[in-house]
Amino acid sequence: DAYRDTAYAHGMRAFGLEQMSRLAEAEEEGRRATEMQLCEPWAHHAVAHVMITQGRHDEGIKWMNGLSDQWGGCNSFMYTHNWWHLALFHLEREEFSLALDLYDTRIWGRDKTYSQDQVNAISILWRFEIAGVDVGDRWEDVADFVAARTFVNDQPFIDMHYVFALARADRKDALAALLSDMQKMAVESPSLTRSAWKDVAIPAAHAFAAYAKGDFLTCSSLLEPARKKLQSIGGSHAQRDLFEQVWIQSLLQTKEYGSAITLIQERLDFRKPVQSDLSLMQMAKSAALTA
Repeated sequence: DAYRDTAYAHGMRAFGLEQMSRLAEAEEEGRRATEMQLCEPWAHHAVAHVMITQGRHDEGIKWMNGLSDQWGGCNSFMYTHNWWHLALFHLEREEFSLALDLYDTRIWGRDKTYSQDQVNAISILWRFEIAGVDVGDRWEDVADFVAARTFVNDQPFIDMHYVFALARADRKDALAALLSDMQKMAVESPSLTRSAWKDVAIPAAHAFAAYAKGDFLTCSSLLEPARKKLQSIGGSHAQRDLFEQVWIQSLLQTKEYGSAITLIQERLDFRKPVQSDLSLMQMAKSAALTA
């Protein structure tokens, strides 16, 4: 009750509700926060989460575009992450040139040394490639900044992204160092987080390194036991959806078409049909028929 009239509190509550899958309440809270104070970027972000989860991409683009002039004063993460959400709407509608332009002009470039900006860049570049988009030499620039980091290994979710970026750009020394440091966390991290490192982050990281090299069989064998516990490594539903897409791609590449089609159908049933999922289903069925 003490914070009933505080827009920021409603925006934060909106995101918590969204992560609990209480989507209608989350949207209501996010819209309330924005009505109370137009410049409430965390609330804008929470409503975007609801809309992409429900497949309401047209509404999501209109919502975020209409509020984007409020983000100029945000810190680097909030600025780039809200543009990341807008780009994700366009990407899943297969409006690739629009999404790539947002990457180049809004998502990657404000603070290339910041971990959260790096994760935004890695996660959407990876999604572009899953969708079949040629991203040119963009991985090289991202990997330069990731390889230059001092890795602190405090968030499994972040390190898992770093592993893929380094493997994708063939930065062998930095990749080996990061994987070694992650392995130590399976022993040295606090007991509360040790399982997240040992049972999820480390096998998934090795899976992603294999994926980057085109070794999809190794990727699928390592990722399968880890994917059921991915919530333990952090990130939001929308962010972790990337890992589910990697799992589906690994199944397709190893010709496990039946399993892949089942998962894609679950995606189609879960929300309003989205062009990226429809295209993926068409491709999977075509591959199964010609196998």
